[in-house]
Amino acid sequence: MPSETVLITGASSGIGLELAKLFAADKSNLILVARSQDKLDQLATELHGEHGVRVRVLTKDLADPQSPQAVFDALAAESVTVDVLVNNAGFGAGGSVADLPLGRQVDMIQVNVAALTHLTRLFLPGMIQRRSGGILNVASVAAFQPGPYMAVYYATKAYVLSFTEALAEEVIGTGVRVTCFAPGLTATGFAAVADVQRQLLSRLWTADAKTVARAGYRGFGRGRLLVIPGLRNKLGAVTVRFTPRLLVRKVIKRLQTYTTPKGEFDKAIAAYTEAIRLDPKCAEAYWGRGWTYEKKGDYDQAIADFSEVIRLSPRLSEAYCDRGIVYGKKGSFDEAIADFTEAIRLAPQYTETYGGQGSAYGQKGDLGTAIADFTDAIRLNPKLAEAYYNRGLAYQKMGDTAKAESDFAQANTRLHESPLPPRT
Repeated sequence: MPSETVLITGASSGIGLELAKLFAADKSNLILVARSQDKLDQLATELHGEHGVRVRVLTKDLADPQSPQAVFDALAAESVTVDVLVNNAGFGAGGSVADLPLGRQVDMIQVNVAALTHLTRLFLPGMIQRRSGGILNVASVAAFQPGPYMAVYYATKAYVLSFTEALAEEVIGTGVRVTCFAPGLTATGFAAVADVQRQLLSRLWTADAKTVARAGYRGFGRGRLLVIPGLRNKLGAVTVRFTPRLLVRKVIKRLQTYTTPKGEFDKAIAAYTEAIRLDPKCAEAYWGRGWTYEKKGDYDQAIADFSEVIRLSPRLSEAYCDRGIVYGKKGSFDEAIADFTEAIRLAPQYTETYGGQGSAYGQKGDLGTAIADFTDAIRLNPKLAEAYYNRGLAYQKMGDTAKAESDFAQANTRLHESPLPPRT
């Protein structure tokens, strides 16, 4: 049976790049579309060398309204059939509608909405005719609520969600599967492009692109209509449906406003407290307030809020993990280890949990167990530079200089492969 051909837009970095790697590992031939010729060529060479798949590169800027048709025509001229379309390209911009340059906002609509719709319309009829194929549209958890100070971006992602859900209903019985992938904040360089690194929301919850892409890839493979990676993001998407729209707007506005650090923390805490007053069972509000208290350095209040999340959702592994992180920062290592142990029992696939538990054991002086935990984190994500670095520190404390230097070298290599997002 011939391999399927997958077209991925925005394939030169972030989630698009990681999706390309996953499809290639399953022997799909690829068509990679993005603006960066050098990055696409490098990725194409890498994927062909590692997996033996055919990789075509098309350098196009989807902000140009002519680009979708140009992509389609170029492939048609070579008689290339696209079996799966991944509409991943997109970008955001932080600021008010009145202040952001008009051209940037129009380009955002062109890339996030018009190009996605255009490509879908061009490739879908062939899929229906062949009675096979798939479309994976990348939206965002931003799709579930309005976003003051990123109004256009949030609106474009709401379009992607609505469009994809409607499209999925239209193609029932045609053999075409359609998925909307709605990730949360991801370490992709998005925050730098959107100029939102100073916003509190961009600091609280950020996942790595590899883990996020894997969730979307698996969900698409299983034929799921909507994929929201991470329990935290799922909880937020559900909670917002039952929260007054006025309050949702106010909370997002507070989180996305450029202010002084102290001011943004206090305002965010006030907004979350108001959400809790209106809905005492709103676990997402306790969670957000807990992380805000943590950033402010008020660990006792943070622990109290995470404990409330656990009371409301006792099987939510990430809540135990987050409380464990705060216990560790407070120096309560036994409590931290207990929380990480419970988080691992509930969800043994999360690398962050092993890393957190390893750090707690290391601080407590149990270096052997710490090394075992960091090793598990590396097993789950071999490109996790932080796990190599922390294991190296543990080896260094044990006096094993050779292993420490080896891990430090591995950490340095991983950092150059996937540099950490900028910090402010």
